[in-house]
Amino acid sequence: RMVLPRVDTPNDHGSGCSFAAATAARLALGDDPLDAVRAAKDFVHRGLLGARTWRLGGGHGPIDAFGWDG
Repeated sequence: RMVLPRVDTPNDHGSGCSFAAATAARLALGDDPLDAVRAAKDFVHRGLLGARTWRLGGGHGPIDAFGWDG
């Protein structure tokens, strides 16, 4: 099981695409599939944490894919 605490944020836009891209990138680097998914999950989780306090417009904002606030 791969469980992390839920991040309470409206800023989750792009989380699915980021997860898929991070998984593909890790596979391209030679990770086995399970390790690639774990790394992608951690990447997206950090992105959600980093964006949790952002207030951008009135809808769902982006995750912090660059680690600016994480």
